[in-house]
Amino acid sequence: MNRPETRAGALRFELDDGIGASSLIEQLVHLRCKLFGTPYGDQGLFLRRCLFEKTGGFPDWPTLEDLGIIKRLRKRGMVRITREPAVTSSRRWRNGGTVRTFLKHQAMLAGFFLRVPVRLLARIR
Repeated sequence: MNRPETRAGALRFELDDGIGASSLIEQLVHLRCKLFGTPYGDQGLFLRRCLFEKTGGFPDWPTLEDLGIIKRLRKRGMVRITREPAVTSSRRWRNGGTVRTFLKHQAMLAGFFLRVPVRLLARIR
């Protein structure tokens, strides 16, 4: 946060034990964050309160509100990912199936950037 180009940040994504594909999922999330600068809310987004208020905070959406604020933050500067992890439950991945959950997340992300209405994307969850 001390670097002028950094406006916000998020923790590195890490899954708790529970599924065999944890390492692959973590690497793919890291790649997504690196290529597109799109950490999700379960990565512990952080920013200064004044910037949160300036950007209008989280949009009032049924899903992807974390991407809504990230998109606005990226216009103001870099969103950095820390080395420290945010350990996230693997329950969704285990219950929904690793491949199916991954594909759902990618479909929602693609839809978001293709400007599909968020209320329609919420049905994918």
